[in-house]
Amino acid sequence: MEIMNSDTSVTRKTLLNISTRIGSTLNTEEVTVLLAGGLSILIEYDIMAIYEADHEQEVFRPLIIKGHKVDDSNRNWSIPFGKGILGSVISSSRGENVKDAHTDSRTIYPEGVVVTQEQMIAIPLQIGNHCWGALMLNRLSDKPFDNEEFETAQFLASYASLALNNTTLIKKLREKEQSQTTVLKAIPDSIFRIRQKDNHLFVISKSG
Repeated sequence: MEIMNSDTSVTRKTLLNISTRIGSTLNTEEVTVLLAGGLSILIEYDIMAIYEADHEQEVFRPLIIKGHKVDDSNRNWSIPFGKGILGSVISSSRGENVKDAHTDSRTIYPEGVVVTQEQMIAIPLQIGNHCWGALMLNRLSDKPFDNEEFETAQFLASYASLALNNTTLIKKLREKEQSQTTVLKAIPDSIFRIRQKDNHLFVISKSG
């Protein structure tokens, strides 16, 4: 029989509450607030960032970045494809809990930035087989993230990834709908009219 202590019970309830709220919103900023807030309740971190792939420039750009040790070097830095720990987890599609990340041979930093202590969690964000970005948590101290913190971050990252993708998809659909509506409105009524049949729109001549 599994014995659940009070701390575990509270953690699970908190996770359920946060994941439910993340999954039910279609607002990018709200997803950001919920994820950053939820992680700060359950995990001690200094910087949280979500990086999004820019395939045209072949870099990962910070989509979301939060934390009390965030500065311009974090906000303005893009990570090249295939570089750093982020590039490694993207390539493998597997998250990593990296102890003493500042000594890891894969680690890269913005020019001029010196880090003497760093622990890192890096998790690829994907829908199906498509990896569109990554979540990174940094602790600028000698205290490593434990396995429970790593699993918690993975759990919340999966919900945030789905929510952010849904938000982006709906935004694109709305933009497409608005574009189609604008085009149809620009067609003179004296020449064309619109008829709906079997859930499809047809643009036909007024005499049709």
